Amino acid sequence: MNQKSNSRASSGVRSALVVACAAGLPFAPAWSSDAPDLLKDPFFISLGTYIVQADTELRVDGKGGAQGTPLDWERTFGGGDVTRFRVDAQWRFAERHKLRALWFNSDRTSTRTFDREIDWGGETFPVNTKVKGEIAYDIYQLA
Repeated sequence: MNQKSNSRASSGVRSALVVACAAGLPFAPAWSSDAPDLLKDPFFISLGTYIVQADTELRVDGKGGAQGTPLDWERTFGGGDVTRFRVDAQWRFAERHKLRALWFNSDRTSTRTFDREIDWGGETFPVNTKVKGEIAYDIYQLA
């Protein structure tokens, strides 16, 4: 099985998991008598992770308008190590007022040997160059 087939197979599994989880979410409070009451409980904290389908296209141009080589992250680096984490917290400090905070972290890292020449930010990487790619970001929200 080639990389493209593996990607499609894992994509199908991820999609099935997302649908299965989403189908169960509306019924989750009925399964537990200890479900949080977000209108009455003064504090609420939630931890989680995500299954994300991504199609990332990258290119870094050099000085003077020289265009870099476009890279499809998934084709070039594959899945690699992926970390996705989320924390939500809520404090209801009055009957009609609450403070909510969220932190979401996503980090993808992979190492590959290029099978073609790549121009990245004005620097040229020849064929058979081993490269480590990393995409990382954090999202913070306060409401």
